[in-house]
Amino acid sequence: MNWQGINATQHIDDSMRSWWLEYKKNGNVDFKNRYSSAQNYYGWANMAKGKTTRIGCSYWICDQQRAIFTCVYNAKAHCEKRKIYEPGPPCSDDDDCSTYPNSRCIPSLGLCQAPDIPKG
Repeated sequence: MNWQGINATQHIDDSMRSWWLEYKKNGNVDFKNRYSSAQNYYGWANMAKGKTTRIGCSYWICDQQRAIFTCVYNAKAHCEKRKIYEPGPPCSDDDDCSTYPNSRCIPSLGLCQAPDIPKG
């Protein structure tokens, strides 16, 4: 996607990459894996939050030189001194997934997938 000199695909990719790399740049000094605003990794913490199951993103082109990309997550990561995610080995079967009832393991990714929540 390219609108008047703005490559939207590249802009979105760059934004998400910069959020994810905040952790490498700023690190997490809390050995209990708790959020600290002093670490300045808000974007990464939102992406890494273990209880996040929903995300919505929006992209808006302001003019020929400026655009805005933002995302909203269902689980707020920036709660001071709250765990970002449960550290541990990757899941290998459904019994390893306990954050949400009836979650299932995706062994190829080592990640747990929460069940769909019906819209109400």
